[in-house]
Amino acid sequence: MIVLGFDISSSVIGWASLSITDKGKVSLVDYGSIKPPPAKSGTLSFRLSAAYDDVKSIISQVSPDVISIEAYANKFTKGRSSAH
Repeated sequence: MIVLGFDISSSVIGWASLSITDKGKVSLVDYGSIKPPPAKSGTLSFRLSAAYDDVKSIISQVSPDVISIEAYANKFTKGRSSAH
């Protein structure tokens, strides 16, 4: 089984793919990060579209059986992050 995980922050999306065998052995297959365009480069919809395209490309390349996404919005204390 191939698991693709995403680690979301306010400026970068980290990702990793793991292989898990039937016997439970876990191996790192690949990893990387997506840096969406900065705010000064365009509208929010443009920046979201660019991030979407990058995520879609990784999903297509990895062909995971499972995708896991970090619970992001509830993680930060007010004033401790640039996330809104």
